[in-house]
Amino acid sequence: MDYIQKESANIYLSNMNLLHQQQKVLVRVLWRACFLLLLVGMGNTFAAKRTVDKGATSGATYTTISSAVTASSTGDTIYLQGAAAQSYTEAFPASMNALTITSNQTDPANYPIVKFTTWGTWDINVNAVHRFSRINLYNSPAITPDNNGGTWYFDQMVISGYTNVFFNLVDRANYLYINNCVFMNNS
Repeated sequence: MDYIQKESANIYLSNMNLLHQQQKVLVRVLWRACFLLLLVGMGNTFAAKRTVDKGATSGATYTTISSAVTASSTGDTIYLQGAAAQSYTEAFPASMNALTITSNQTDPANYPIVKFTTWGTWDINVNAVHRFSRINLYNSPAITPDNNGGTWYFDQMVISGYTNVFFNLVDRANYLYINNCVFMNNS
């Protein structure tokens, strides 16, 4: 009987050792899967900063906002840099991802003056976030999102020279945020 008990104990220990090894492998696989899911979920963490300088004096990659927007992906930042109060008058691209458009200027008197002659089609993904900051949006056509047109943030901006509507409101809640903006010389 001792022999049988001893063999049973050895088999039991062997099975426990095998189970322990399988658990270790499973834990490693789960950690790797979690790490990969984390990387995939951080898509916007790797967004690009696309630099624009109309004067092409600061080493920027683009000389127009529309060319930077056309080359962009969701989550990118269009960064206007260069001399104070540069002026951009251009048509906005036919379509746009969820982007941030901002500048290197901190004084509102020096914000780049941006006049879009047309607005393109905005990303209709309800989760898209469109951010504008540190620019002077000047007498552009009204922004008209559809009912799924994402969330809009206007922060630290000058909105000036408008002779028409700045933003056409749509029938839904919590999609437009205007903070620290100056509205001036609008009629």
